[in-house]
Amino acid sequence: MVDPIPQPGPTSNIPDLKSFDFKYTKYMTKDEVIKKYPVRLRLINEVMNDTLDTAQYYTYILDVLKAGITTNARANKVNEYANYLKKYPMSRLRLPPIVIVGDRFHDGTHRLSAIHLLENLLDQHNPVWSNFKLKVNFYK
Repeated sequence: MVDPIPQPGPTSNIPDLKSFDFKYTKYMTKDEVIKKYPVRLRLINEVMNDTLDTAQYYTYILDVLKAGITTNARANKVNEYANYLKKYPMSRLRLPPIVIVGDRFHDGTHRLSAIHLLENLLDQHNPVWSNFKLKVNFYK
């Protein structure tokens, strides 16, 4: 039996979708999602020891982990997802969908960033991460 996929933690922003109307589901690669729906987050840039900065979330997480920062809860959660997915690659088929509401990214930053981390650091020679299509649910 495969261990359960890591669950959302305190840094997650699980959406309440009851007030939105479901439109459709589409399967997209990480790069397709990022290109169309930038995943930005205003946060303290711990890598640069900077004040608040607007960063691409997945790039920020990669920089934090490359810098060896272990006190960042967001990066730790992404790292947990990525290590789990590397150990159990077929579990990616059971990931919850990315959520887009209107034209804005609404949920899935940890999962998307885990795929980016695998593709660019933890499992960079495995083509599955750049080619895998994630389930994306669209709402209006």
